[in-house]
Amino acid sequence: MFGLLLIKSNLVNLAKDEIIIREITLASPPPPPPPPPQQQQERIEPEIQLNVDGNGPPIAISEVHMEDPLDALQLVSPDIKTLTADWTLDLQVDWSAYGLDELDSTPVLLTSLNADWPRVLTSQGINRVLVKLDVFIDETGRINLVSILENPQPELNISIERVVRTARFSIPQKSGQAVRARFIWPVEFTKP
Repeated sequence: MFGLLLIKSNLVNLAKDEIIIREITLASPPPPPPPPPQQQQERIEPEIQLNVDGNGPPIAISEVHMEDPLDALQLVSPDIKTLTADWTLDLQVDWSAYGLDELDSTPVLLTSLNADWPRVLTSQGINRVLVKLDVFIDETGRINLVSILENPQPELNISIERVVRTARFSIPQKSGQAVRARFIWPVEFTKP
């Protein structure tokens, strides 16, 4: 029973604790005052009076007659010479040059030959091709291709053109003078 009394007294103590809930409303601050209205200044246009009589004499306007400047020029028709084509003119390149046996010494290749090896030849198992070129060396050692005499692999034509374009020889000489030379140049292309 003592336990019941103890529980009852605890219940009474629990009932004494009261929580008060109050509703509070917060007022939001007042909005800022509106900006003052902008005052527009009225533009006052000044009045200009153009109807003013002058005190001076009136100005006389006279017309000016000018001659046309093109009439003063004396045009002379130009003497046009007509050119006629000379169809008998030979447009062949002068390939006249000395052979290797006529030179003081054989021209020496001064540059290395770098050529691309076509993949088609690699896939066919070809690793080496010998071509013979008819070439012309000018007085500066620059080489020109006259014709391809022997080329068993036409896939090499682009590489041949590149080799000819980049190759330089020593200057061919006859009796100590720079001359042109023409010879058959055997070039061996190998797979790198």
